Amino acid sequence: MLRMSAELIPVYHKVNKLYAKFKSPHRLYDSITRAAANLVNAEKCSLMLAEKDTHALRVAAVTGGDRWLIESIRMRTGEGIAGKVYADGVPIVTDCAAGISKYVPCPRPRYKTSSSVILPLGMGHETIGVLNVSDKRSGDPFSEIDLSVLSAFSAQVFLILKISNCYREVEHLRELSTTDCLTGLFNRRYFNIRLEEEQQRAMRSGGMISLAMLDIDDFKHFNDTEGHLAGDLILKDAASVMARSIRGNDILARYGGEEFAIIMPQTSEMTALKVAERIRCEIRNIRQSPTCRLPGRKLTVSIGIAVYNDCSRPIEDVIERADLALHRAKLLGKDCAILYSYNSEKTEEETVWRRSAGSVSPDLKKIVE
Repeated sequence: MLRMSAELIPVYHKVNKLYAKFKSPHRLYDSITRAAANLVNAEKCSLMLAEKDTHALRVAAVTGGDRWLIESIRMRTGEGIAGKVYADGVPIVTDCAAGISKYVPCPRPRYKTSSSVILPLGMGHETIGVLNVSDKRSGDPFSEIDLSVLSAFSAQVFLILKISNCYREVEHLRELSTTDCLTGLFNRRYFNIRLEEEQQRAMRSGGMISLAMLDIDDFKHFNDTEGHLAGDLILKDAASVMARSIRGNDILARYGGEEFAIIMPQTSEMTALKVAERIRCEIRNIRQSPTCRLPGRKLTVSIGIAVYNDCSRPIEDVIERADLALHRAKLLGKDCAILYSYNSEKTEEETVWRRSAGSVSPDLKKIVE
């Protein structure tokens, strides 16, 4: 018993290091195979995990072998040694070629010895994969002590893999709750969260927030004419262009329908206008299929911009002002950006950038240059 306890001490040292890698699946898988091989002084180890839909085993990581040669292998439940271990939930130790031939009719040229340990990764009635350990460096067969060490290790590996899977599922659900499924951009829920966060930051440390509201021109007419599938393609193309055109700190979201929003932290009016104009021009450069009958010759957007720099006012004000600017852009012929500048001493001041019409207002000509 004392000897067995001493043999298990390295297991818990290895396991403690593995727990820290549960957020990174590929690093975790590679670490598992290396740790298992080192525990019993083996040259080769592979980790096979069951696919959710088919329950077929696939190679997730390999130590001491060429992963590219075997990663495409899929093994059905009950097929071969690994498939049987997965199906039965009972480890198998082979120590001679005759023992292997019960499960694998073909020879194993990539292995130096006939001795290997194949263990299920499971607990109770649940098994999620298999661990294959082969070729002790000494050339000796695997012993009962090796099996005990690897069994203790595989039980802990099962728990770590379950934690890792749960973490990924939670992250996936979190991503779904904040991501628009069509465009891959952030959704309105995330937009509201981030806008409130930026407001709190502005209240603590000062600064400003610029907000741009963008709407694809004549999208409803295009959708009714070409159909919703074509409309979805337009939305995805426009979203992709917008994502490439914004800056690293900007937050781009699909606000609803064909409307998008961009939060630009610590951004002045003129800089926000530059970003908006860059997006407007890039959208016009999108190449459309000859079968699409756009209302105009180009896909265009109207943009309304407002700046939040008065922390005494509610954050909803900047959304309202950006919407007003967007509405004015539509009234002025679309395919333009309008900046709504709030000034407590004046009623309102609007700046129009009509680059698409071939003219730039004198106030903005210096910015372009």
